[in-house]
Amino acid sequence: MMKTPAQFNAHELKGATKGLGTDKDCLIGNLVLRSNREIREINKVYKVEFKKDLAKYVASDTSEDFQKALLALIKSEGSEATTVNDEQADNDARALHEAGEKRKGTDVSTFINILPYHIRSLPHLREVFRTYSQYMKGSRTRYKALIRLLVSRSEIGLKEIKVHYGRLYGKSLRQAILDEKVKGDYETILLALCGSDN
Repeated sequence: MMKTPAQFNAHELKGATKGLGTDKDCLIGNLVLRSNREIREINKVYKVEFKKDLAKYVASDTSEDFQKALLALIKSEGSEATTVNDEQADNDARALHEAGEKRKGTDVSTFINILPYHIRSLPHLREVFRTYSQYMKGSRTRYKALIRLLVSRSEIGLKEIKVHYGRLYGKSLRQAILDEKVKGDYETILLALCGSDN
């Protein structure tokens, strides 16, 4: 909470490629829902803080399609379109569901082929996620991902996320956290980051 959103994301990305193995969830989580402006700011902060180019650093620690997808996000050159093609959003959501939850093992190439090209169009992405949620059954709280989202969006965008969450699921994000029966420090942190329902 002592860092700016860009600093937080830059340090998360650095940590994701530190030591043995790569934290792919962290890399994806810190790049996927960022606007072009936010990505450019992360790139700038990363270079100042670590004296290295983020794209080169990620490229050295990843490979193949996953590397291509991440580099496409880091370049922040995707679409800024504000219109949404509902049919295309539904097709993308269905393809993601069939490539992930509906099958044994994940067809990673489908995710890579869809997300990088639409990720910079936030209206399209929101519609894909909204439609995708209709194909899902049940849920499992992923605490690290939830904390990452709340921290990185606490200053910018969280209010809008909370509004959209309420519209999509018929209850507040705060209530959803309470319903998960998260206990102890996790609950305290998540609720503090989430803030009130107002």
